[in-house]
Amino acid sequence: MPYESARDLPSFVEMSQQLASLKLLRFLLPKTERPKVKELEAQLRSMGDTVDKFYEVLGPRATAIS
Repeated sequence: MPYESARDLPSFVEMSQQLASLKLLRFLLPKTERPKVKELEAQLRSMGDTVDKFYEVLGPRATAIS
């Protein structure tokens, strides 16, 4: 089954859900660790963008991630 974006991949969806849970519970983290949650969010977004751009470069040979 092809995926339209890297963000649709099951592992990416799982990581996104885990990050969302972490964001809800970040008040439990030490104050020095809380900014890292935003860094993780940015890294996850960057990773998805990188994979999507890679498949754009491949062109019609890889119109959907499978």
